[in-house]
Amino acid sequence: MRYYIYLLLAVLFFYCSTPNQKKKFINNNNISVFDSIQINESNITYDKQNKNTIIFHNITSFSIFIYDKTSKKLKTFNNFGDNFDKHGYILNNINFYNDTIIAIGKTKGVNLYNFKGKFINYLPIHRDKQAYSPISNILFLNDSMLVYKESIGNGYSSNPNNYKLNEHIGRIYHLKKGLLRKFGRFPENKSVYNDPKYFYSYPFLFTFNKKKSYIYTLSWNDPNIYQYEIKTGQLTHSYNLDLIHYSPYKTNFNENNELNMDKIILANYQNSEIYNFDLNDSLFFIAYTKAFDKDGAIKALANDEEKRNCLHIRNRSGKILYDDILPEYLGKFMFEENDTLYFLGKTTEKSENENYSTLYMAKLIENK
Repeated sequence: MRYYIYLLLAVLFFYCSTPNQKKKFINNNNISVFDSIQINESNITYDKQNKNTIIFHNITSFSIFIYDKTSKKLKTFNNFGDNFDKHGYILNNINFYNDTIIAIGKTKGVNLYNFKGKFINYLPIHRDKQAYSPISNILFLNDSMLVYKESIGNGYSSNPNNYKLNEHIGRIYHLKKGLLRKFGRFPENKSVYNDPKYFYSYPFLFTFNKKKSYIYTLSWNDPNIYQYEIKTGQLTHSYNLDLIHYSPYKTNFNENNELNMDKIILANYQNSEIYNFDLNDSLFFIAYTKAFDKDGAIKALANDEEKRNCLHIRNRSGKILYDDILPEYLGKFMFEENDTLYFLGKTTEKSENENYSTLYMAKLIENK
C-alpha cells in the first residue's frame, strides 16, 4: 500500500511540476465595438498616435497619412527620395517630434517635417558604429533628447555566438551633448534568445514606450517586457507575458545546414509575431499573431491566407484581463486611449476598390 501511495505522489509531483504548461485562461472580458470611422485611403499601415493625431503610411509608395482625430480630416505627403530633405523607407522609424512635427529616421540622423510635408530640420545623430540601416524606434523624451535602437552584431544572425555579444539595443541621445547612455542588454537574462538549442530570427524590431521615468521595450519575437530607468539605463523589472496563442519564431539549430528561403517562409507561418505594444498607467496592450500548425501553414501559403490577429491585455501585477483571437474584420489593434481601443480594420476587396479604410473604436466590457 505504501508503495502505491509513493507512486501516486510521484505522478502528482510530475504533473504539477512539468515545465512550460500554460495555465488555463478564461476571458472574463469581451471587446465590444461601439463606433467606426471611414477614412479615404486604403492599404495603409498604422505607425504612431498622440492625443489628436494618427500617423499611417503606405507600405509600397511610402506616402505618409496624418489623420486628425478632432477634425476627422486626412492629410498626406510623400517626400520619399535620396536628397537630404527626403525620407527613405519607412519601417519602424517614424514618430512624433512634438504635437505639430513628425520625425523620420535616416541612416545618420532624423528628418523633421510638418503635417503638410514641409521639411523643417535635420537632426544629426553620431552613431558609435558603421551604420547601414536607418535609425529606428525613435522616441523623443523632449525637444533635445531621444531614444532609438542600434543594430546588433553583423546583420542577420545565423551564428549562436552573435547572441552572446552582450551588446545593448537602446540609446538615449542628447542632440547637443551626444550619446548619454546605452541600455537594454541583448539578450536579457529572461529572454527566449538565451536558449542555445534553437535559432531565433534576428531581433530587428523593437518597440519603445515611455511612462513616467521608465522606458519599456518589447521585441517582436521575445514575449517579455523590460522596464528600464531613464536616468540610469538600468533594468528595474521584467514582465513575462505568457501569451495564450503565441509561439516564438524559432527553428532547430544546425550549423551545418543553411536556412533556405522556403524553410524560413514556412517557419514564419508556424510562428507568431508581436507587432504592436501600447500601455497606459496601469495596463499593457500587446498585439500579436496566432501561428498555424504545419499542415495549416502549408494550406495557408497555398491560399495566401493571413495569420489571425490576437490581443493580450494585462495589468502590471500580471493579471490577464483579455487574451483572444480578434474578429477578422477588426484587423489590427493600434492603441488605447481613454479606455477606448482603436483598431485598423482589415483591408477587403470592397475597401480597396472604393479606396477607404475603417477605424473601429471598442470597449473592454465584463462578461455577464
